[in-house]
Amino acid sequence: MKPVVHDKPLDRRAKLAFGVAVICMLFLTETTVAHRTVPHPASPLIWTLLGSVAVLALVLGAVWHRRARQGSGPAAVPPDGR
Repeated sequence: MKPVVHDKPLDRRAKLAFGVAVICMLFLTETTVAHRTVPHPASPLIWTLLGSVAVLALVLGAVWHRRARQGSGPAAVPPDGR
């Protein structure tokens, strides 16, 4: 069985995107709890923005992770072109 070769730049991008998604979800949870104690009319807008960024980051992270596992990124081609 061949070892899996990871594309380092895409793997790093995927990890960063997953990190951004986790941070957005934490902020989403925090703003939801804060809204229960001190309601604010802009809360649904904030939830929409945080949720959209979290979903986008999850999708990009999944795509970049899959490409890194396949080795089809820009760093997968050797410099000599072979």
